[in-house]
Amino acid sequence: MLDLRTVSADDLPAACQLLEDLFLQDINIALASSQQLMARCRELDSIKRARPWLLHVKMLWGAGHYMQALQASTQLATIIRNEQAHDQLAEHHLLRGLIQMSLKHNGTAAEEYATAIELALNQGQISIAIEAFISISQSYGMLGLNNEARSMLEVANRLAFSINDHKQIGKSAIFLAGNLIQRGEHRHALRLLRQAEPSLLRHGDMTWLVEAGNYMGVCHQREGEMELAGVYFESMFALARAMNALWSRALTSINFAGYLLESGDPDHARQVLVDSQDAASHFDMGFLQRESLQLLVRACRQQGAYDAALDYLRQYENLMLTLMQQGLNEANGNNPLLQPRLEPLRRKITAMVEEFEYMAGLFAPAEIGMRGLQLRMRCLRADDASRLLLLRLGDEGRQPDLVDQRLHGILRQLLGESGLWLHLRNSEYLLLPDTQDSASRERLEQELAKALQHYPWRWHGLAQPTYSLHALTRQQALEKLPASGDKARDLGADPVRILLDRIEADRINDRFPPEDVNLPHLVRELASQQHPEVGRARMLHGIALLNGLFSREACRALAQARRELEHVGDPEYQALAGMMLSAALSNCGQLYQAVQTAIETIELAVDLGRYDLAIECFLHIGQILRLQGEFGDNRTMLETGLDLARWCNNDKLVAKAAILLADQLLLDGAPDEARQVLESAQPAISRHGDTTWLVEYYSYLARCLESTLTAPSRVDELYRAALALASSKQLLWGLVAVTRYYANYQLEHGRAGEALAMLQSAEPTCRQFGLSLRSEYCESFFRVYRALGDWPMALQWLKHYEETMLAHLSNDQPEHRKMGPRQLKSTNSRLQRLRMQLEKHVGWLEPAAQRRQLRTLQLALQHAGSATLLELECQPSPENHIGDLICRLIDHHCSARDIWVGHATGRYHILPSRQDALLDEFASSLLDKLQQYAWRRHGHTDYHFTLHRQSSSAHLAHELIQELQP
Repeated sequence: MLDLRTVSADDLPAACQLLEDLFLQDINIALASSQQLMARCRELDSIKRARPWLLHVKMLWGAGHYMQALQASTQLATIIRNEQAHDQLAEHHLLRGLIQMSLKHNGTAAEEYATAIELALNQGQISIAIEAFISISQSYGMLGLNNEARSMLEVANRLAFSINDHKQIGKSAIFLAGNLIQRGEHRHALRLLRQAEPSLLRHGDMTWLVEAGNYMGVCHQREGEMELAGVYFESMFALARAMNALWSRALTSINFAGYLLESGDPDHARQVLVDSQDAASHFDMGFLQRESLQLLVRACRQQGAYDAALDYLRQYENLMLTLMQQGLNEANGNNPLLQPRLEPLRRKITAMVEEFEYMAGLFAPAEIGMRGLQLRMRCLRADDASRLLLLRLGDEGRQPDLVDQRLHGILRQLLGESGLWLHLRNSEYLLLPDTQDSASRERLEQELAKALQHYPWRWHGLAQPTYSLHALTRQQALEKLPASGDKARDLGADPVRILLDRIEADRINDRFPPEDVNLPHLVRELASQQHPEVGRARMLHGIALLNGLFSREACRALAQARRELEHVGDPEYQALAGMMLSAALSNCGQLYQAVQTAIETIELAVDLGRYDLAIECFLHIGQILRLQGEFGDNRTMLETGLDLARWCNNDKLVAKAAILLADQLLLDGAPDEARQVLESAQPAISRHGDTTWLVEYYSYLARCLESTLTAPSRVDELYRAALALASSKQLLWGLVAVTRYYANYQLEHGRAGEALAMLQSAEPTCRQFGLSLRSEYCESFFRVYRALGDWPMALQWLKHYEETMLAHLSNDQPEHRKMGPRQLKSTNSRLQRLRMQLEKHVGWLEPAAQRRQLRTLQLALQHAGSATLLELECQPSPENHIGDLICRLIDHHCSARDIWVGHATGRYHILPSRQDALLDEFASSLLDKLQQYAWRRHGHTDYHFTLHRQSSSAHLAHELIQELQP
């Protein structure tokens, strides 16, 4: 073991991890070790002390030294400020809240928790925020705000499952179970605890494991299952005594003694209570002492020991008088949550709860809401030949939530991102396949049957569900869907729907809008008829206006279309209208409104599973941030968008993201990086075939090669290809933009005459595109005439340039109304959380989670002995987004007790929780799943997987230690 008295600065991360591990095992040893580390830190120069000091405060609190912990936390605040260790701030305020609550300063504790939540929210530290929610629920519970406490615990539990944080899954489940038990919902509490049991075992905190077992005993006792309750109470009490876990022993003794008294065993009950009195008094928690004394009075009365009962009754009365006095003190000024002057604190906490509820909703989409509307509208617009599938699971009566969770993963793998399914009630699922031919439906049915049959249900402790699958007409499906407010109109054979489908299909080519369709007239006619498709028609008209650079008119049309689409319950087109409205607003210079509209659209698109719309909005926000001048944030948004687009295998979005990112990289002076981005995206750009992106690709690649000075003929070839394509397709914007870049290149290479001819041919056209582009053309003309020695013409164009810039600056409607500092801060904070949520949706594994898994496996291998270890290898080594997908497939296959890690080289290690006969079935089904997955959805078909078994883990343990080095 690491000697904390002699550690070096390089060993500090490992020393901190050792303290955290000891905290879970023996608090007294952990505190002594922490003191050794603090002494060593004082001997070392130029080290970051914030993390070791924070852990020392945690050890003091865990050992019950609350005042010392509070004083040390004040010193910690100074260290964090001096070292600018902002990533430790949220945890610091969380810890101060725990200390204040232990000192019975519940109001002050709530203030600290609120600060911790706010900081964690802005830093994206979801695990810390979850723990703060759990802790503040305790303060609320002590103040009688039980409904608010339950609301926060439910959000915390959902978030913990969403980020697969085993510590917070266990902790939130225990506290939520306690709340449910108080309400008499014993079966619900029991199911919640069983669901969290694997996470409790995996995290390894024995205190929480004892508390969970204690609550399970309470549930069984309240349900009349006395024998089973006794087994839980007796085993948990023995475990708490063996560990010398004072808190667990005190808490368990209360429930164990109550059970013994109810079972007619007062002697044993009194013995348990007396044995645990020191534990209850150690923590100075009034309710523990109160319950203990009440039970002692009952036990003595049942024994006939009335003198002892009277003595305990006097102790109880004295305790209650003390607690009442403390309550009066809090009511008279020490309880900020109940003071009107600090009512904003409760409102602030409530607002953050709502934001996290929304975040939890994104992690696990509220399908019955938005997806129900989405599926209803798709059914209404489908033709009569369309068929849906109804999947009905049998009622096995065992952990239905876990079965549903696994089934969601199976459906997502089979249907992909384009398919749509909805969880109805009574274990029914409605599936709308993306392709409607009979062969595709039959193939889907076969694949679904195979997936359900071969999934390792028994490995997860579940019975294999029985199921039935039925084809439904769209009318039958509509009857299954939740009812909407208004009677929806069937649009299956509606000629307007068919016409709008044709117009929308033309958006991908150069014929939009079609010449034979008068969109303004169509919109007026549909509006007069109050036709349900008027919002969709108005949206298409708005897009046509936007394409024609009539941005203000487009804003009005798209805003009205979005309202109409929301009114008729058409969220899918509402999201599309929102995305286009954001683009129109930014063209009009209304940057803040544009960003807010894009963010609202992302939220809606993720609820609908329309990740393509969400990603495109991210790209658009990147462009807006560039107009704002936030180039670092812009680049981050574009890189995120490109990675997500590759994960979804969306050629259009890969092309768009690559072009925009290359443009930013060129602006940042990184042409080599820009060229790599463009070349990696070239297949997607060619497959998509959009003329605009092809023109941009040729011109940007030429700009990347300009700086190399090794391929001038290649540069000329690329520029000419871009000009020829733009000219043939009449892409005027592309024509004038490429002309200016090419003219500047020619000028730099001594071809001023050719540059002048090109600029003169494009100059009339550039006048259509605003003062900004015209000023750039004026500058280029000035530079060309100066190079030619024609000083009168150079002076004339210099005057034109000055006039254009003055007109640009004096424009009554400035091009870009930039966001203020507060608006920008708020926007960036919200975008950071949205980006994290979308990444979670597509299955990215955060670096922090990756390191946590590496550390967990390393610790598990120390005790694994001769356990079989599975090594999975993927050839060729997958790209980042494919690697994330493989991780998600492995995680869905494994149970919560299994430990697995992924390596950057395409290798994955799994330490199975079971070493029995089911291991063969588990391993073979995992290999089959990976081999048969539809990798073509992500643009790949050639991945090959091999699975090996290892009986020795020493080499891997050493490898993990190396990977964990900072």
